[in-house]
Amino acid sequence: MTAPRFWGEKASGLDPETRSRMKKHQIENAGKAVEALAGAGKLADAQEVIDRVRAVDDSASTRSTLLRHLKQVDRAELMER
Repeated sequence: MTAPRFWGEKASGLDPETRSRMKKHQIENAGKAVEALAGAGKLADAQEVIDRVRAVDDSASTRSTLLRHLKQVDRAELMER
């Protein structure tokens, strides 16, 4: 599995508001991926995505987004690892 692409070099020339929206959008997409993986029983893959996202941004907002998606499939415990 490859790492999710985040707000990197290509985003550096954008204004801060646009970069912030892009970041929020990508974290939401990662949350959806985590939800799908966890819901399909692919817990190791879901955990890998969680770990990679949190390595880039471990803010309360990011954790909340990931947790919200995990709760949809009754796998909130993945955030505790």
